[in-house]
Amino acid sequence: MEPTKSNRVLLTVVQKFQIVRRESRIEAGETLTKLSKEFGVGASTVEDMRRDSEKIKKFYAASSGKSAKLRKTMKCANDEKLDNVLYKKFIQKRCEGVALSGVMIQQKALNFNSNSEEAKNSKLEVDG
Repeated sequence: MEPTKSNRVLLTVVQKFQIVRRESRIEAGETLTKLSKEFGVGASTVEDMRRDSEKIKKFYAASSGKSAKLRKTMKCANDEKLDNVLYKKFIQKRCEGVALSGVMIQQKALNFNSNSEEAKNSKLEVDG
């Protein structure tokens, strides 16, 4: 008999939050097995979420409602400051009616990054 391979299940941020929220069913005594069957993931996945509950709660609080319903990963930008500046510039241009492409946004990110003090310092260290 061949072993069956289970499909990979990715939960949205909202679903992860439902598992770990403060009045969680885990704290109320509900078993991990029952939760894992309800959400279609392994018991170890539910345990991992319980362990990372603070990170999930913070990410859920920081994300908007629509974003949390669609997102399945909780990866953040490497440079939060650059990300915020770029996002504000993007919103400003969209309000002005300017159509932006991915290439244009990438180029603007490179320009902002090359002008930042951190980038200048790292160039000096490399050139040494």
